[in-house]
Amino acid sequence: MRDVGKRALNTPGLTRLRRLSPWEVWHGNSANLTRLPLWAVIDFLGDDCYRTVKVNHKGLFEFQDRDIFGTDRKVRFYNAVKCPDGTEVQLAEGAEYGLYMIPQDTSRAIIVDAKTRSVIGTAPAWNAIDPLNGSSLSLAVNAEVRCRSGLLR
Repeated sequence: MRDVGKRALNTPGLTRLRRLSPWEVWHGNSANLTRLPLWAVIDFLGDDCYRTVKVNHKGLFEFQDRDIFGTDRKVRFYNAVKCPDGTEVQLAEGAEYGLYMIPQDTSRAIIVDAKTRSVIGTAPAWNAIDPLNGSSLSLAVNAEVRCRSGLLR
């Protein structure tokens, strides 16, 4: 069959090439592929996504990042960090840490030691709703109602 395949590849019009989808690549080679943990992404992000931040008196990492969002919107993350071993640790108020923003996933950040850049864990985003903004408040209430009604079924 190998000789037949080689002859078919060398005969114009009998074969054509196509790109594999990500699913085909993953499942076709899944025995040879390894999913990296989230914090491994910091090796690829570089210093553009790194910030040195302090935990404020509210227990949040809070800063503005015009590069990622293009606005002066404040970015906030909890100081409760989930460590690689699965435990959760509360970081000290006023202490300085390194924070990596993941541009494709702003729902969490990777927290590292500011001096050594060793991984401490991941921190979830903190989102607040302006009570004076009727449309965002309505969306949040509707989402909560849908969530609760799904839990009751």
